[in-house]
Amino acid sequence: MTSKPAICSGKFCGLPTQRNIDELVPVLKALGDPVRIRIVSYVANASEPTCICGMVDQFNVSQPTLSHHLKKLVEAGILRREMRGTSAYFSLLPEALTQLDTVLGIWALRASSETLAPLPLIDVSR
Repeated sequence: MTSKPAICSGKFCGLPTQRNIDELVPVLKALGDPVRIRIVSYVANASEPTCICGMVDQFNVSQPTLSHHLKKLVEAGILRREMRGTSAYFSLLPEALTQLDTVLGIWALRASSETLAPLPLIDVSR
């Protein structure tokens, strides 16, 4: 007989708490735009903080639009902005994505295991 996989991992164990959900909502909202997902991928693959001036050519958006997307990613705690003179450099803050990965990993384990009981519904009426 095989044992059930361990699904408890770090800060999130089983169902996300309301606090965990409240922390994840800004991250999910920020990643709800395809341009922002591409920006996060681009910055995550960079070997050092990335200047906005080098990003403008990588995305099919204007510089003001790129700045808007970067601002939203910084506000969500996904990217860090560091000013060097008049130029802004961006790097990944992995904490927000680690929390998201943990919750999605738990859900993936639940979805892939027929032996686990279904999760109760989360009250989303707030």
